[in-house]
Amino acid sequence: TTATTATTATTATSAMKAREAEATKIRNFLPAAVKRGAEEGFRRAKKEAQAAKNKAFDPKQHTEGLRVQRKIHHLLSSQGQRETFFYHPALNTAQHGLKEGDPVWLSEKWDGTTVQATNKGVFKRRDLLERGSAKKFGTMCEEERYDVGLINWDEPANVHIKASTDRWRDAFRSMEDGLCVYFEAIGDEIGGRFKGIDGGGGDGGGGGGGGGGGRFHDIRVFDF
Repeated sequence: TTATTATTATTATSAMKAREAEATKIRNFLPAAVKRGAEEGFRRAKKEAQAAKNKAFDPKQHTEGLRVQRKIHHLLSSQGQRETFFYHPALNTAQHGLKEGDPVWLSEKWDGTTVQATNKGVFKRRDLLERGSAKKFGTMCEEERYDVGLINWDEPANVHIKASTDRWRDAFRSMEDGLCVYFEAIGDEIGGRFKGIDGGGGDGGGGGGGGGGGRFHDIRVFDF
């Protein structure tokens, strides 16, 4: 059902683009003054239609039972925030409870924007607390700390996440029910860490080029 819905949406988008192209051809035959008025009217109608579509979009669909992954405590003790942040060469045992000799898994964590996906869609968590809030360092439960919603691909703000996930969405749709993958969407247009990186257009880890305006975009999975 999900695959059918995605195919239907793609077909509808292609049909809309074809109609827009045909309308542009017709407007080109109009006198200049009439053409300007027609183009303004077309842009206004398109903007109103998009606003109505966004208003009808329900970000809470498919989120029942979906859990966000809380940021876990740092392995090492730390101090400060942002520009003043640094680690101490000692385990942060007061918070995470690990002690010397305990087995741990170390994984590579790319710093992009955290996203998650099931076979129903791609989702983004939203922090309910203001940046720098002291409550973030407390023991709040997930529901108090985060909200999570289905990503609306028609929103311009999501264009770079879309570019990062485009080639992986068929894989997401093929996952078994109840499975959720957590990953970082990364790219030279997501944050400032990867500015200037050229993906080179390859399929292995570098992503493609151009989607969403960036040269480099991909995902890095860190949990299921």
